[in-house]
Amino acid sequence: MTGFAYLVLGGGGLVLALNMIIVFNTGGMAKHNIHLYILFITSYYLVLAPTFTGITEDWVLFTLGWKGSVDIGDIYDFGMLMILLHFVFYTVGYLIIFRQQSFLKKDLSDISYRLSVGQFIEKRIFLLFLFLYMIIFFNTLAGGINLFRIFMGLYGEPTLGLRGYTYYMQNFADSLILLLVAGYYFKIKPTYYRIMLAMAIPLFLVLGFRYRIILFVFGFGIIYLRDNEVKLLTAIKAILFATLFVYSMLMLTNNRAEIYMQEWDKVSFSLSDLPYDALINQAKGSRIDFALYKAIFENKIEHDYGETTFLYPFIKLMPSFVFNGGEKPYPPPQIRDLHLALNSGSQVGEAITSVGSSFYSFGVYGVVSFSLLFGMLVGKLQNRYGKTMFSGLFSIAIGLSLFMWLTRGYSPGFIDHLGFMLIPILILNYFYNKAIRSAVKI
Repeated sequence: MTGFAYLVLGGGGLVLALNMIIVFNTGGMAKHNIHLYILFITSYYLVLAPTFTGITEDWVLFTLGWKGSVDIGDIYDFGMLMILLHFVFYTVGYLIIFRQQSFLKKDLSDISYRLSVGQFIEKRIFLLFLFLYMIIFFNTLAGGINLFRIFMGLYGEPTLGLRGYTYYMQNFADSLILLLVAGYYFKIKPTYYRIMLAMAIPLFLVLGFRYRIILFVFGFGIIYLRDNEVKLLTAIKAILFATLFVYSMLMLTNNRAEIYMQEWDKVSFSLSDLPYDALINQAKGSRIDFALYKAIFENKIEHDYGETTFLYPFIKLMPSFVFNGGEKPYPPPQIRDLHLALNSGSQVGEAITSVGSSFYSFGVYGVVSFSLLFGMLVGKLQNRYGKTMFSGLFSIAIGLSLFMWLTRGYSPGFIDHLGFMLIPILILNYFYNKAIRSAVKI
């Protein structure tokens, strides 16, 4: 690793330290739970892999299925600088918007208020979960696949990317994530919650493997930060839960083929079999960013000036018949150019991060402006967390949806996930207001 890279890492460490000082002097973890979640995600997915790359000086990117390889050694310092710029301007944006006095008023995200709401809507959370689950079940059945046969290990074919009859109905699985989070947020009856978990986890495994489980756990963690002060017992519980979570993710990674093929008897739980290198390999998106920077500087590809980020969410939403020949203009420029930057075939599913996407759109100015706006958005979500009975859940939904943007740098995917997560919030809010109006009349 070069001296410049060490300097950049040191600067990033100072920025993170500044964030921690601000957190503990303006209300603590409970008042910055969304912010801390974002810092954790960005620190892990942006910093870990390139730091390890710099230490080992293994500059060559190569993945099975690529037509070639990319040496990122000569672009490494610049890539690290972009990461530092992201953290600096994200922090500036957050501090511009976050207001300490916003939580000095009545906090409707307090657990006492949430318990009162839960009494009104816990049955509706449970019934809505069952209704959306049945939509997914019948959508899969309409595609010729019985989920029960998959759960019992009788299907015998890979389930990765299982779309059912229509992709849109299948994505109600994202709504189930939010309903699980809502169940914990409003502290519904344990019986309801256990049934929901028992139904959701197997479904998440066969539909999207780890992704939806990860988002559910992150949602759980955001609420846990809000509800618990920094105490020894709280810290011990958090460490034990994090250890179990990491083990679970590594175990699922090690057994992904067995899970896709529903070969449940071949699943291994042994610690010695766990792929510990996956902790770094699964967070290599920022290394992919570096390859994209190199391709732009070498004039192999050009900036798309926001076409993928701002135009393609609308293209994704519009019906196919609107376009010539009934086909949408896919792939988006960002995905097409990424394959050129990596010297890879289109079957390779690598992705850049939000920082790489910002640079691909508008260069260094894109990284600065997107990071600044992103920090301001998180500050706004943090300020509004306890404004209404459902604003905390709304902030969590946006935060979880941003995981797609942060780790994949793909705004159409973010919009897609956000839409499906907001649907149950809108429905529950409607039922709650209706229940309150009925109670007032009585």
